[in-house]
Amino acid sequence: MKIRACLVGLIMSPRPDSLPSDPAELQRIVLAFEAENAELRVYVGETPETWRPRFARRNDGSFDPFHWSIAFLLATGYATRLWRPVLRGHAATSDIIAPIRDTTGVNSRLDDAGVAAVAKAVVAIRSYFMPQRVRAARI
Repeated sequence: MKIRACLVGLIMSPRPDSLPSDPAELQRIVLAFEAENAELRVYVGETPETWRPRFARRNDGSFDPFHWSIAFLLATGYATRLWRPVLRGHAATSDIIAPIRDTTGVNSRLDDAGVAAVAKAVVAIRSYFMPQRVRAARI
């Protein structure tokens, strides 16, 4: 679960080249990255309303977003300057990352609506970064 969340954060990054530079770390995540990237392209790119992050289920039926959310936020550390408007809020971004940031408590629990709110935040982040991603892909 944690690696998938970290990958979502990396893939949604404003610069696709902002991945870790340690070869051992890259080797461990490259296959998972490719699979997650393909899934995100299909679901987030073509049918964003259907994509949902994969959270662990708690015994009471709620979802446990803690590890996913922490890993997603850790992934923003690879391009801190570029993520700053999203992490701190900005006129153009408002506080689109709030549903993710708000689930970083150890005892966080989400119902289906909460999971949908996190998914909507990921889609909004992708939309915000898309112009930068397109420019970076042209370079």
